[in-house]
Amino acid sequence: MPSEDQTVRMWCGDSQALTIPVRDADGGNVDLSGATARWWMGKSATATGTGIYLQKATGGSGITITSDAGLYTLNITISPADTKDLKPGDWYHEAEVIDSGGNVATVTVGTFTLERDMVRTA
Repeated sequence: MPSEDQTVRMWCGDSQALTIPVRDADGGNVDLSGATARWWMGKSATATGTGIYLQKATGGSGITITSDAGLYTLNITISPADTKDLKPGDWYHEAEVIDSGGNVATVTVGTFTLERDMVRTA
């Protein structure tokens, strides 16, 4: 069961590091050894094509999975280039993991609020 209503707020063109702890429905640790993950941000949960604004994944594409005392965490890196040209507004984001057995689980969903910035790179 995903963590719902997980709001992310950031400003266009900023760096952001999202940290998503992954737990089971009872709050226990989930073993993500050998798992992969992906995270998307876009217009809505039903967005496709150009309605998807950001995509991150394990394997060198912006997500790492770490473990501290058995608590596995998704670490998502958003760079300034990812958001500097996006329109400010309230969007949707979602992350899922695929365990070593091929099972897919959505682990978080929520609103991604992108705020307008004034200071821009020259």
